[in-house]
Amino acid sequence: TLQQHVCVWDWTGDIQTPLCCSELNPNHGLQVPLSSFKSAQIVISLIMLLWSMCISEAHPGGAVDLRFPTSCYSICAADGALVQTAFHWREPQVLTATAGGSVVVSFSPLFFSPVHFTRGPYLFSSPVLLTCGPHLFLSPVLLSCLVTGDAEGVVKFFSQNFLLLAFYSDLVQDPISSISLSSESTAGYLVHCPTYKKQLYLKHLNSPFYRNFIVSSTGSSVLHVNSESAEAQSVLQEEPEPIHALCCHPSLPLLVTGSSGGMLKLRDMCSRRTVTQREFKQEEGLTCVTYDPSGKLLAVGFSSGSVDLLDSSSLRTNPEQEFHLSKDSINLLSFSDDSLYLAAADSGFAVSVLRRVSAGAPWEILGRHRSHYSPIQSLLFGLQLDSTLPRLLSLGLDRRLVEYDLELHSGLPVLSCQRVEQRAVPLGMTWYPPLSTEQFLLICSDQYKLRLINSTTHMCR
Repeated sequence: TLQQHVCVWDWTGDIQTPLCCSELNPNHGLQVPLSSFKSAQIVISLIMLLWSMCISEAHPGGAVDLRFPTSCYSICAADGALVQTAFHWREPQVLTATAGGSVVVSFSPLFFSPVHFTRGPYLFSSPVLLTCGPHLFLSPVLLSCLVTGDAEGVVKFFSQNFLLLAFYSDLVQDPISSISLSSESTAGYLVHCPTYKKQLYLKHLNSPFYRNFIVSSTGSSVLHVNSESAEAQSVLQEEPEPIHALCCHPSLPLLVTGSSGGMLKLRDMCSRRTVTQREFKQEEGLTCVTYDPSGKLLAVGFSSGSVDLLDSSSLRTNPEQEFHLSKDSINLLSFSDDSLYLAAADSGFAVSVLRRVSAGAPWEILGRHRSHYSPIQSLLFGLQLDSTLPRLLSLGLDRRLVEYDLELHSGLPVLSCQRVEQRAVPLGMTWYPPLSTEQFLLICSDQYKLRLINSTTHMCR
């Protein structure tokens, strides 16, 4: 089981060890490190514990005895798990938001009944004056209010008596994960973010609240909100799915990323903006992308076993350049130096090759061969030693280095197959620089070793 500890450090001094440290009870499960500090108390919200940090009187010499107590107090909620905990900015109270939309107000160790705010679960609950976690904000301006954000994208401001002051709706479509308030009440920020603006529904119930703030959501979007004009301005908008495919242009500062949700984006790395994007079908997750040596063509592999050839600038596809090569997911793509061959390795341990006769000619499937019995780690094109004809090699976890015959008009026969390791498992390979008349491959293994072998004789140098 994973052991977790709470430690207090003196970050202003040169001490390399914590002032005090205490192990958390593993019965409470894995805890998210969100905490709040006030005076001599520490609250770890999702632990459902209230720790009291004791400071005894100074010992002779000015030393302070700082330690954790052996006891703690449990916070119980009847309407869901605890989401966020923070100290009250004025009263000696602890405010704990729950997944059911309530806030538990408590003294240590006395507890009061929940105060119900909204129907949706809370993903953010914080007094303005507190910090020490990624979801809390420390402001030098004295504000007597509580800020909350729910799963419906609504931000609300409450007074210390839990009266609704104002709320902002239609911010985002995803649950709100973080709110950060500005220390100034004037507008006019982010003038160099010309993304999009939209008017929000703002309602002031008791008193106006003019304080700009930034909201982030679970959908990877960040908005800057002008509280006076109720205008939201996008700071960052990204796809929430993880990026599974990544490739750089061979000569231009362009980057292509592909997500598992089917979103393909072309980014300019100088201006750090998205040039163009294209969304594919949701069931066809992007698994790999690669440029051809000229940078004019972009090959995209999908989890469905298909490969599309796109125009690298517009990301458009010619219907004649869509190929279904396998029932398994495409893991690796590689172009030959003359851009006349494209090889693809799939999760079924097979290699497929596309070929076109000349530049500008349509592509055709040359063949497919299941040459490995373990996942393929590397797929490389090279040139034959005494000619300019291309050669194709693949390396798998089965320790086999396979070379294919590309000179036939149909089919993909194996030209040679060599075991390159005995005990170690090869993890990748690349061409060694042409520093001599011999051609070498540099292979790395799981035993932290590099092996230099002759690409023709397969002898280890």
